[in-house]
Parts: sequence; structure tokens; C-alpha cells
Amino acid sequence: MNIARLARALIAAGCLSTGMASFPVLAEDAPTPCQLVKFSSFPIEVKDGRLFVNGSINDQAVRFMIDTGSFYTFLSSKSADRIGLKYHANGDDIISLGDKQKVKVAKVDHWKLGDVKVNGTEMGVEDEDFGDGVDGLLGPDVFLHYDIEIDAANSTLTYWQPAACLDGSAYWSPDNYQSVPLKVTADSHIQIPVTVNGKTAPALLDTGASVTSLSGVLAKGLGIHRDTPGVVATSDNADAKRYEDFSSYRISSIAIGGEEMRNYPIWIIWGMANELESHRWSKLDFDPHLDSDWEAPTLMLLGMDFIIHNRIYISYQNHFLAFTPYSARDSSAQPAATATSTH
Repeated sequence: MNIARLARALIAAGCLSTGMASFPVLAEDAPTPCQLVKFSSFPIEVKDGRLFVNGSINDQAVRFMIDTGSFYTFLSSKSADRIGLKYHANGDDIISLGDKQKVKVAKVDHWKLGDVKVNGTEMGVEDEDFGDGVDGLLGPDVFLHYDIEIDAANSTLTYWQPAACLDGSAYWSPDNYQSVPLKVTADSHIQIPVTVNGKTAPALLDTGASVTSLSGVLAKGLGIHRDTPGVVATSDNADAKRYEDFSSYRISSIAIGGEEMRNYPIWIIWGMANELESHRWSKLDFDPHLDSDWEAPTLMLLGMDFIIHNRIYISYQNHFLAFTPYSARDSSAQPAATATSTH
């Protein structure tokens, strides 16, 4: 995710309902209780701090960047035109860098990822060029009804059928993992508690963000300002030219579960996050299971610099995220579960 997309993730004020390009929804009784069952697995490419997956739309090859920080799955208008899709504005809005944009959707006869085929669906279309032969973003609408495993070291994305009995552990290493609770926001984003310099804040797990980033609101709450020693403006950075109010910094400590990273390089995006909501959050202890009429604002993005160094299991149903750093895991571990095709 470039700086423009980082900003969108942090200041979004409205979005589509999810599910435009969703995979088939499993029946509630599909998995046997306390049995982890594989739905499908895809090869992914890890390149330049991003995750990519190949597929097809109406039998024409497409390449997606996996972006859990996007609002939904969509194509660039250039790629939609290449495939021959017809699209139109559907009345919904998204906020991008403070500008409201109408969302466009296209009818898709069928599309495939790996051995999973989806018939008769819609896909978002946006006027954005992703470069590098990328046709669009694979967003959270295709993840929500499954548990997802991201194994960057082995270039694999796996869909698991949700099992209500899962206890927050990592199946590949039951004695060596970290686990934190997660909340699925109204925008279908994954929000987890991350402790930064001793203060716990809500962070969005974002495969589209190359670098872990703090909002200016969180940075200032931690006593980090533009004139703090070590804060470096990055206006000469190619991405920063698209969003100027942007600095780099090394944070003393970031802790996720029991895993702590010290002297960690981050970005600070000074203008991001809603001041009012952040003020309300600052009066409460962050709780990802908070049952109230408002959501904790996203004050931080946990980016690919974290994701590519950890094997990650995301349980949407049981609301936890488990991970193991690659340097500490047993790479030969295999799931003690039945692998089967359910589509």
C-alpha cells in the first residue's frame, strides 16, 4: 500500500458493505467439531514487501495484491477494460485522502483463485494504476467466512474452515507461539492490540502496508513530535510525495502478545485518525471485544515488515490471531488435521 492507501485506511469515514467478491459461504455445520479442515491453499509471491496471488476473471489471467487493509476486492479500471467488463457507479462512497469517490462495480461471470471458482458475482472497479502488472487488490471480503493462514516463508495462503473449538494456539507449533485477541471492524478489517512504548493501541493488520505506521494522534500521545530527536521527515521519498506529512522514526518498543521488538523502524503519518474518536479511546483501556456503539479508531497499521517475518493464523470466528516468528518455528510441522476440498 502506498502512502495514499495508508491514508485511506486510517481516515475512512464510509465504505461498501462487504461480500461483493466473496468466496462461497460454508454451511454452519461444515467442519466436524474440534477438527481443523483445509478448504483450499494458494501459492503466493512475496516481492518487494508485498504479497501477490494469480487468478483469472472470465478465463483471463489476473494478478492481485493481497490487501487486508482494503475495503473490498477490486480491479483497476484499466484491467476491467482489458477483460471486457462493463462497470457503473453503484451509489456507495469511499473516502480517499479526504475526497469522496463513487464506487464502481462490474458484473463478473466467474473468477478463480487456485482451484476455487466463484460464479455470478460483482467486483469493485477503481481508477487506480497499481503498476508491476497488478490488476487489483484482494480484499477482506474474500477472507471473512474462513480462517486464514499466511505463510510468507513458504509462499502459501491457506483457507481453513472455521472450527468453534480452536483455543488460540498455532497448530504448527502448539508450544511455541504468541496469540492475541482480534476484532473484525465494520469495515471488515482485522484490529488487534499492540503495545507501543508501554501504551496499548488498536492496530490494523494490513498486508497492503509495506511498513508499520503510527498515526500522528498515537505518536503525540506517546510524546513523539516532529522535533523529537530521531524523527526524520521523508519528503524526498517517492511515496511521501503523494502524502507529504510523513516521517520515519525508530520506536523503542513494540510488543504483540509476548513478542517484543526493540528499536523498531516505523513511519508516522501525522494527519491521520479522527481526533474526537481518538480522544474517546484515550479514556478507555483498549479492548478488542469492546461491546459498544463505537469502534476504537485505527491508530496504527501493522505492516508487511511484521507479516513476512511471522507465520500467522487469523481466526475470524474465534477472534484471535496466532503467530510464530520464523526464526523460532519448526518449519517441518504439518497440520494435525484432515485436508479436504469442500467446493
